[in-house]
Amino acid sequence: MPGHRDILEVARKRGIKTGLLTNGRTKTQNTKVDLLGIRPLLDCIIISEATGYKKPAPEIFQIALEEAGTEAHETWFVGDHPINDVKGATSVGITGIWMSGSHEWPADEPPPTFEIDSLDQLELLIDITERS
Repeated sequence: MPGHRDILEVARKRGIKTGLLTNGRTKTQNTKVDLLGIRPLLDCIIISEATGYKKPAPEIFQIALEEAGTEAHETWFVGDHPINDVKGATSVGITGIWMSGSHEWPADEPPPTFEIDSLDQLELLIDITERS
């Protein structure tokens, strides 16, 4: 996603923990992380094959919380899939942020708490929430 490195660097500078939670094969996803050069910007990397759970299973989100050392109420999860990402995250109390553009939001689902269409909008959300 465009802006991925920038927002990770912003989070790092502000002392915000960052992580990656993804479905897929461990070798493939680790290769992607290394090709993008973002491993040093992540506090944890959770890959479904390694855990035995896939998004939207609540177990994989719980594992991510444990690995990150954060509580659900203080954690955000940004994803482009309404069910696998946003509903999966909110099922364990994480704030789900939907990145629109890839998948349609299901008409029978309540709207997400936050919706963005680019990662650079996360910095504005961080600013707003830090002020409150």
